[in-house]
Amino acid sequence: MRPLTVVVLSLLMIVVASCSRQSDADLPAEGFGILDQQLRAGAKLEVPVYLRTSETLKGIEFVLEWDVNAIQVDTPVLAEALTDFSVHARQHGPGRLKVLVFSMAGAVFDLKDPWILKIPITALPSDGGSTTLAIGSAIFAGPGATSHELPLHSCQLEILP
Repeated sequence: MRPLTVVVLSLLMIVVASCSRQSDADLPAEGFGILDQQLRAGAKLEVPVYLRTSETLKGIEFVLEWDVNAIQVDTPVLAEALTDFSVHARQHGPGRLKVLVFSMAGAVFDLKDPWILKIPITALPSDGGSTTLAIGSAIFAGPGATSHELPLHSCQLEILP
């Protein structure tokens, strides 16, 4: 391959990689949620979940809800930096998953990087459309059995044919 072609392809790969990650600038100053996403019918995607707050938090419990005719949702996966934390998820009926994120060691969330979870989803085969991946009934636990409230942001998923 010619050197110019290699340079151009390398730059293109860098641009594509930098565009694929959600930007922290797109996030509200405080809240817990998911930004809108787009994917093709039949495709898989790891939907990033953010947490932004000035409060000290030790755990989160929330419910995910979705249309089972549009997407399949698997157990959320922790960001690699949250090594002291665990995720436990349990189905609470069709299209409803209760998720608990906590540390058995009593660690607090380090939110230098607000992207704390990824939710693996698969768009079911369809002619396309729109659906919601909703976050609700959230509890944010702080030290000393304190509870905090944060704005919740659900995600609009656009499914392309």
